[in-house]
Amino acid sequence: MMTVQERLAADLAAIYIGNLNTVDADLTLPAQGDHGSVFTWESSEERFITPGGKVHRPLAGTGDRTVTLTVTASLGGETRQREFRANVLQDKRGGVIAEAEPVSVVTRRGVEAELPSVVIVRFEDGRLSTAPASWEEHPASTKNGISHIHGTIEGTEVPALAVIRVAGDEVFSEAEAAAKESGDAPSEKVQYYPIQDVRLTEGSIYREYQQKMNHFLSQVDDDQMLYNFRRAAGLDTKGAPPMTGWDEESCRLRGHTT
Repeated sequence: MMTVQERLAADLAAIYIGNLNTVDADLTLPAQGDHGSVFTWESSEERFITPGGKVHRPLAGTGDRTVTLTVTASLGGETRQREFRANVLQDKRGGVIAEAEPVSVVTRRGVEAELPSVVIVRFEDGRLSTAPASWEEHPASTKNGISHIHGTIEGTEVPALAVIRVAGDEVFSEAEAAAKESGDAPSEKVQYYPIQDVRLTEGSIYREYQQKMNHFLSQVDDDQMLYNFRRAAGLDTKGAPPMTGWDEESCRLRGHTT
């Protein structure tokens, strides 16, 4: 007859949750074993795999993530554990790009316009993201006015457009030109506005992303954000999970997010 510990060991050894080297879909985590053990699951990084097996893949370009899943088997008042290491694949840049947002650039006569290497794109499902863009040659213009530089989103045939406004040193912005004509040119080009006078308009994309950031920050684990600092200072990390991405312990940029 098997002892309790032998039954726990047998149940843990029998667990198979698939190929964990390339995780790209939800996992089925068993709740009990054939010998009566009850399983409880924990995840080292619930952002990517929840204790229930739900998988959230890292965004494209951020790299894969390794998550440790710990299962505790309980039976007859005794427990035993087993760990699984899962490699969660980063999400591919899915979806079909419908269009690219035009880019506006202001430059002076004789100065080549600096165009961005990436532009904002909109997918057919309405999502916004960024994608690399390639531009046609655009030598510096010697005349004032508006010109258009064309390009494409790399890997697609979706067109990209840059609207270039060329102005001379004497008239570099419409506001300055209007001020000159009215004789009311400001003595300073940059003016200070107290933060309490700044408002983000309801319904604007700025307001929308402010609310998204506030929602994200309200869910941040403060102890996790302080993990690297407490560890470096020899303090108790309070059981918080380590940071990931650019703030993981092996990265020399760790700490910059906090």
